[in-house]
Amino acid sequence: MLLEMKQIREFQPTATHKKALAKAEQNLKKGKTLSYDALAKELGITD
Repeated sequence: MLLEMKQIREFQPTATHKKALAKAEQNLKKGKTLSYDALAKELGITD
């Protein structure tokens, strides 16, 4: 099993990915984002 795990490549984020993640984290801290459940409720998909 360990040999199988060694063959899996780890995701290496690019500078663009890192910048997008940082911005998303800032928005989350500021309360500018919705959870998936809240978004579904806002869109009327769920009760």
